[in-house]
Amino acid sequence: FVVGVQSDILFPLEEQQRIANSVPEFFYSEIDSLYGHDGFLIETEQLSKHIKQFYKLTNAKLQLEVA
Repeated sequence: FVVGVQSDILFPLEEQQRIANSVPEFFYSEIDSLYGHDGFLIETEQLSKHIKQFYKLTNAKLQLEVA
């Protein structure tokens, strides 16, 4: 699970995408923030939505594998 912050200049989106693409069965998402790298600390509502979506997809996949 990799989340990129669109305004992050320390870890640009391209770098986050490269990390995500190097991991099998990755989940990549992006959030908007005016706070750059600190966006993941401040944009808790946006981040929570993406984390919930990740858990839903992961849980659904696990249920399919068990069935």
